[in-house]
Amino acid sequence: MDSSLVYSYCQYYVDGTGEIKVEFTRRIDSDTLQEIVKIVAGDRNVTFDASGKFALLDDGNALGVAECAHSLSDDGKPRSYTVEITVPGAEDIQGVRAKLTALMKALLPAAVKADGC
Repeated sequence: MDSSLVYSYCQYYVDGTGEIKVEFTRRIDSDTLQEIVKIVAGDRNVTFDASGKFALLDDGNALGVAECAHSLSDDGKPRSYTVEITVPGAEDIQGVRAKLTALMKALLPAAVKADGC
């Protein structure tokens, strides 16, 4: 594991198959959503939400970033807190994207608050 991350995740199964994975990461630096998307998305197409807090990847996954105001990086800026939602093998990408948008809008602020950021 990258030593610059504090990492946890939950994976939910339906009938023995991984249906959704949610990863929570408190990064050591104050990376922006655009910087993190470059690392995570690679060559996949990305659509940024109008809020600028999360992005949807073309494979039905989502990545959200918020500041962790109570945890500062070495340069004194708030560390980045990320939530990544993965839906393996999604077939109805448009349907998944709409649901991921709603889930990320609710989950990102709740996760940031619950993790003490």
